[in-house]
Amino acid sequence: HSQKKKDWNRLLAHQEEENLLHDYPPAMVNRILSGSPGTITEDPSRVIAYAPLFSGGGGASGHFLIADVPTATVFEAIRPLQTLFILGLLGIGALSALCGHWMARRFLRPIQQLIAGTNILREGNLNYTLVLQTRDEIQDLVDSFNAMVAHWREKRGLEDKMRQFITDASHELRTPLAVLRGEVELGLKAGASPSRCQEVLVSCATEIERLSRLVDTLLLLSNADAEKTALDFKLVNFTRVMEEMAEQARILAENKGIEVTMVNEPGVALLADEMRLRQLLLSLVDNAVKFTPPGGRISLSCRPVDGQAEFGVSDTGIGIEPKDLPHIFDRFYRANRGGPDAGSSYGLGLTICNWIVESHRGTMDVASTPGKGSTFTVRLPLA
Repeated sequence: HSQKKKDWNRLLAHQEEENLLHDYPPAMVNRILSGSPGTITEDPSRVIAYAPLFSGGGGASGHFLIADVPTATVFEAIRPLQTLFILGLLGIGALSALCGHWMARRFLRPIQQLIAGTNILREGNLNYTLVLQTRDEIQDLVDSFNAMVAHWREKRGLEDKMRQFITDASHELRTPLAVLRGEVELGLKAGASPSRCQEVLVSCATEIERLSRLVDTLLLLSNADAEKTALDFKLVNFTRVMEEMAEQARILAENKGIEVTMVNEPGVALLADEMRLRQLLLSLVDNAVKFTPPGGRISLSCRPVDGQAEFGVSDTGIGIEPKDLPHIFDRFYRANRGGPDAGSSYGLGLTICNWIVESHRGTMDVASTPGKGSTFTVRLPLA
């Protein structure tokens, strides 16, 4: 019959005409006539597909649809699909490789930067900060890395400050100790008169007093660095404090004929350590008197401004050179300002003042013109 003549053979056969199926083995014919669709592939050279045809009423019509196709024809028919499938697999493989490469670079890049950062840290450079935004777990690692570097940087800064502190303190202590040693050696010489011995003792007492002040100041700064200095914060009537400091300023300035004026607004109250505030004001007033020539003027002022107490000390003294202004709060820094008392300072007074202001969450500004005077302005939060 016709399946031997065409690649695709559709045969409609009546169940009664069994002679049309004589080319098929009895077992195969029974499977075809079983009433269920199926596929027969026992013969490697061909594929047989069959299905019963049913009438509109739902029962068997006695007709069957049989397709008997050579295997080579099937392979030839699916070869384009096979080619497309292979090309699709290759494309998917290439795309997967590209995506994998991109993802690997995306995840490895921050790791590589972290490795580079650790190498930089190993060389001693603590100013390195890793700048990277990943918005995933790697970001947490980057933030932890930067926090660790910041901690090390802060610790290095404290260590450098402490080393500098020790160096400067040693230098400052060396001078009065040398004076004491010289004076004592001079007093021990044979033939020294009682009056000369008295002079030596007075000089030694003066140097010992200076050493005591220096040691007290060094201890205060050391405790401040270690955050061991406790402040006694209480409600302070700062208007009254300013009036009392103005009276002290007049006493200090009396010998030099310096005029002291005061502009003090009432009702200024602070939550502060009163003793430290008095120390701050006394240090500023003492500097003003020290570097203001006879016949000059010193002005004190206090007023509330935008939720802060703004108070200042102004003078008509010798002023501060512009090159010295950025360093006047540094420890042991002494500007070359001249004057009879210029060499008696250890360069720690303004350092203490700045620490007191910062401990009260305030700010201090300096404006100065050489030859015309200086103004120190402090702002602290009102109570």
